[in-house]
Amino acid sequence: MFDKLKSVQNQVGDAQAQAAAFKAKLLSLGTGAIAVIVGSVLISFVSGSWWAFVPVCAVVGAAIGQTPAQSYAYGLAAMSLLWMTYAGFLNNANVGLLSGRISQLLGGAVSGMQLVFVTGLLGGILGGFATMLGATARDLFRKDNNLQAI
Repeated sequence: MFDKLKSVQNQVGDAQAQAAAFKAKLLSLGTGAIAVIVGSVLISFVSGSWWAFVPVCAVVGAAIGQTPAQSYAYGLAAMSLLWMTYAGFLNNANVGLLSGRISQLLGGAVSGMQLVFVTGLLGGILGGFATMLGATARDLFRKDNNLQAI
């Protein structure tokens, strides 16, 4: 009877430890994504270049210490969110005039919000590749020099 109770207590303890480890990992990933967004926004506003977020994403990808695939996912998510938000803000600020004209250039097959989504997706893909580059570069300069699996 006591053996079963100890077994259940051990299982509960293991589950709690796994939940705590997952929560800690989730918080560290959120911190990395926030660092990508904040750093990119600050660098982009200071430099005025649309591509200025790429080096920031690469540095953050090297700093967060994840595998290249995980770094790509974080960069993709963070930069997609940033670019979609910013493109949506600009689209709303000019009442969709610019996106309407671009849509006409593309044959009228795309709406303004679809252009915002595509813009966010392209920015996210670029941010993902930049963070993956940073993670891979970090792995190249490690002492044991074994690349982590993508």
